[in-house]
Amino acid sequence: MAVKKNSLERRPLDAAVTSAMGDEPAGDPLYGDIQERARRARSQTAAQRKQAARDAKRNKVTYDLPEEVSEQVTRLAEALGVPPAHVAGFLLRYGLAAVEDGRVDLRRYRVISKSLRYEWSLDLSADFAD
Repeated sequence: MAVKKNSLERRPLDAAVTSAMGDEPAGDPLYGDIQERARRARSQTAAQRKQAARDAKRNKVTYDLPEEVSEQVTRLAEALGVPPAHVAGFLLRYGLAAVEDGRVDLRRYRVISKSLRYEWSLDLSADFAD
């Protein structure tokens, strides 16, 4: 269909173009918050920018764990007077070292996965007393 020369009807602009013009659509996943982030960065103090840079360098991950596991980590952390992230990190490193050294065989705890993405899952409710 040809567009008439004097027609008032306009085709929508590309998201990158509207973002550069300052009229980005609300909720645009690619370009929607670029200007907001730039404005926020300009309004930060030097200390806030330094803290933001430190935070950006941190390696943060999220795992879905059974509630009793996270509660156990929290209780242990409180008893030791340390952050829960330190307890979780220590136990992860200790467990990973045990797997690498052959002291723990994770294959013993495998069960068929219900997910289409993975063939196996690990039984987190297993009894670890050996």
